[in-house]
Amino acid sequence: IAQRLVRRNCPFCAEPYHESESMLRSLGITPADLQGRTVMQGKGCEKCSGTGFRGRTGLFELLVVDENVQRMISERTPSSTVKNYATEKNGMRTLLEDGCRNVLAGTTTPEEVLRVCQREEI
Repeated sequence: IAQRLVRRNCPFCAEPYHESESMLRSLGITPADLQGRTVMQGKGCEKCSGTGFRGRTGLFELLVVDENVQRMISERTPSSTVKNYATEKNGMRTLLEDGCRNVLAGTTTPEEVLRVCQREEI
């Protein structure tokens, strides 16, 4: 299991924010993903001391080690191959994917997710 903490948008001052397409693309978010959703960002208020953030939330990634993953590990298969297998066959969600879900839910910002996650090949 892996986890990263990201700052949450302040619920008192968060407002819709137009993020650049290149930033959203770097997260893997397409215009189709934004259908009916709005990227949010705190503008800063007294309750968040002007930061736009209040509190933290976790991003999580869980690798379930089944027989195939165990075999790949013992054979010293490259981690990218193990990750590809886990995401495609076992439904694993990466930290970045979990971050995207939080951005689309308005919980945090794309910049915050990229600050704590490694960029993936998309």
